[in-house]
Amino acid sequence: MKKIRTFFFSLVKSISSPSYYKDVLKAPASFSWKYFFAFYFLVTIITLASIAVSLFKFDINEVADKAVNVYPKDLEIKVEDGRLSVNQKLPYEIEFPSDVQEENLPSKIIVFDSDENVKGVRDVKDRDAVVVLTESTMYFLAESDTGEIRVYSIPEDSGKFTINYEKINNLKERIVNYPLMKGKIYIFIILLFLLIVMYPFLVIISLITLLIYALVTYGMVSIFMKDKELSYSKVLQITFHSVTLIVIINLLFSQFGVHFFGGWIFFFAYLIWTIFIISVLDIKKDQRKAPVQIASEINSKEKPKDDK
Repeated sequence: MKKIRTFFFSLVKSISSPSYYKDVLKAPASFSWKYFFAFYFLVTIITLASIAVSLFKFDINEVADKAVNVYPKDLEIKVEDGRLSVNQKLPYEIEFPSDVQEENLPSKIIVFDSDENVKGVRDVKDRDAVVVLTESTMYFLAESDTGEIRVYSIPEDSGKFTINYEKINNLKERIVNYPLMKGKIYIFIILLFLLIVMYPFLVIISLITLLIYALVTYGMVSIFMKDKELSYSKVLQITFHSVTLIVIINLLFSQFGVHFFGGWIFFFAYLIWTIFIISVLDIKKDQRKAPVQIASEINSKEKPKDDK
């Protein structure tokens, strides 16, 4: 509990008090490294909380119903001995619903046609569909921007099976009523997986970035602020704390759908804030003091001496 209080004390001070960085410099490097790992764990949790809100709002039943209803109730597809057939007159088209059509997508999901009418990729492009199926071949639009089309032959050993609306609807019912889906337990599995993957990735990327940021800052301090006696390791310590404010501002912007606060803007915001912090510190005087533990500052007051 004390460690958690120490972390949040350090977080608030890192954002609000340039004079606090005197204590950061006096603290051992391990303190700032622990702060770095704890802070980016908090960033990961905040990001996952935002994702969790979206996932809980997601209605899998509604999406599944819409997906099933795209499939025509009178369409039956049969595959036997590597040959595909439908119970409708060719060509037969299934279009995208009006509410999901996009400018860069074709107007049709699937077009069923014959090998006689579709003899190659050139004929497929005229169909304006994501998938074109003939008796022996499937043509798939892999890249809508480049128009790349991939061709797959229906395997001769694919066996015999039938697809119709009833079978698709039954499959949908089994999926949405599965306990993992119905109780939304899948959300917690997704979040756990994201935590395991996202946190190490975020730590590695952030560490590489901050090592570079600190190097640039150290170079500027060495050239333009020669009166500040700072080693690279101490600049890195300051960086671990000073970046807190910039990351939090970026997170706030992201929550409102504003994503411009990144890249060079993020870097220059960090640099201005960090250089300002260093400029107000009496580095020489502070570095001659003996190291102390920052954690002792929380709820600690100098005790009055006992009267004798």
